[in-house]
Amino acid sequence: MKRQLLISATLLGWSSLSLAQDDVPRIFGAGDLVIQAGYFHIDTRDSSGPVRTELRPSPLLTLLGVPEQFSSEGTGLSISSSDTPALTAKYFFTDQLSLQLEGGIPADFDIYGYGTVAPPGAAGEVVNADLGDPNTNPVASSTQWSPAMILHWNFREPEDAVRPYIGVGAVYTWFTDVELSDNAAEAINSSLGTTLALAAGTPGDTYTTASSSSSVDPVINIGTQVQVTDRWGVSLSASYLPLETTSTIKIKASDGTTLATNKIDIDIHPVIIALLVNYRF
Repeated sequence: MKRQLLISATLLGWSSLSLAQDDVPRIFGAGDLVIQAGYFHIDTRDSSGPVRTELRPSPLLTLLGVPEQFSSEGTGLSISSSDTPALTAKYFFTDQLSLQLEGGIPADFDIYGYGTVAPPGAAGEVVNADLGDPNTNPVASSTQWSPAMILHWNFREPEDAVRPYIGVGAVYTWFTDVELSDNAAEAINSSLGTTLALAAGTPGDTYTTASSSSSVDPVINIGTQVQVTDRWGVSLSASYLPLETTSTIKIKASDGTTLATNKIDIDIHPVIIALLVNYRF
């Protein structure tokens, strides 16, 4: 009789444990889609090389001893940090493996300059542009687009409310609305443009254009997702992006002739902090 009671109690215990496991809510796992909305804080950690200048060949500039190509040591550009709304979608292929697509409203940045762009020798005293002039900074602004695709490995189990993750992926970055400030454009045109236009035989007003190159770069992402209910939760993550771009500023004559092309390589290398609210479908 005691043996039968022991067997019955054991079977009842296994049955209760099984029911308890079945009652554990499934937070998110294979087949789930998680939509996230919130903010990105983009903390730039930039450095840049000197401005490299290429001038339109001109007999007058040659006579003045101005080389057609030169670098201006001590010059550079730096990029401000930025905050922008974010939107992501994360789909779970398995309980651990998921793919996240990141987007949102593109971030706006101010671009600051330092140092003086000038050819070597005595001509640099006449033909130059001070990028560090406080009256012309920020020298430019731009809008950065960086949609990303990140493959995540999610630790722990679907029933766990707190799930750390780590991911690697790729980001395609391009820039729009790259514009010099009015003061910077006026200073460059008056200090460099007028002289270069005269030397090229196209005297008169000049204007400037600005652009930045696009690139595809890797991204590393770590974070933690916390579910408050079976549908709603929050997540906090940090991403590192070794982003590099080349900014180009051109000085043009009134007829469109390019008088000078100034290029500068910038290593932006931002760390992106994301605070997001999650909803699981």
